[in-house]
Amino acid sequence: MTSTRKLIVLCIGLALIVIGTWVDYQKRSMVAPLLKLGDVSKLELKFRGKKVALSKASGHWRLDRFDGKAAIDPRVNENLVVHILDIIRVLSDETVSPLDASAAKEYGMEDPILAVTVGWEAPSPGSEVVIFGNHNLSGKQIFAYFPQRPLLAEVPVVAVALLTGKEALDLRDRRITTFEVDDVEDLEASGKCGSFKLTRDGDRWVLSGAALSTSHAETWLATLLGSHYDSIEEPASETKPDDLNPVCKITIGGRHNRKESIDIFKTRGTLWAKNSTLAALYHLPQGILSALIAPH
Repeated sequence: MTSTRKLIVLCIGLALIVIGTWVDYQKRSMVAPLLKLGDVSKLELKFRGKKVALSKASGHWRLDRFDGKAAIDPRVNENLVVHILDIIRVLSDETVSPLDASAAKEYGMEDPILAVTVGWEAPSPGSEVVIFGNHNLSGKQIFAYFPQRPLLAEVPVVAVALLTGKEALDLRDRRITTFEVDDVEDLEASGKCGSFKLTRDGDRWVLSGAALSTSHAETWLATLLGSHYDSIEEPASETKPDDLNPVCKITIGGRHNRKESIDIFKTRGTLWAKNSTLAALYHLPQGILSALIAPH
């Protein structure tokens, strides 16, 4: 065999190896179509074992069902919901992975940390599903499964970092009031949290007739209004009035005659709150009364 023929045979051999390697890679690489999310208006999640269903109307999310029950308090932690949607939007660009989608259950998809189904009607009806399973051996990646494509991929743990330490309850607005600090014009309290009145006077605050620094007043208000309940009971009618032991009452007023009152009471040995504008009862954590004592 001449050197030229040897060179040709060698080149053909190398070409076959390259083609074989490329074909093998293609076989091992799962390729899924690119899916662009529409105007998402429905959201279903299974987060750490609990199922949550939300819908969007007039630009805002509302809670429809929580852990299998219709939600009487529809308020949602919109910041966390938007964050989850941002994760889904970024991951929807994933189209190629060397992992075998048929082996998804081996990567923790049967008992996932989080499973999300998003749905939309515009510009045309559609949906996407993403399931987050185990971390990989390095701990720096987490497995994500797209069963509708299907596609099994690894994504950086940092993509879901803000979900660390969160539970399904955090998808709700866990505050016992609907007011923000900027909404408050006056606040009046009575009972064990003290008897006082806090009033906005232009750019200043007045506490029971005496001036109070703006920063002090607004820091106290932020703590009070941001206090979280640790569990919720729906409906409130299950608790009889005779069982209630009033502890503190707070009445908040705002612009355009907006007003709500919060009754703090003890029943079954623990503290609860009832808001005049909300239908549920909210179980309060230990030590919350210290946040209700008048600023000074």
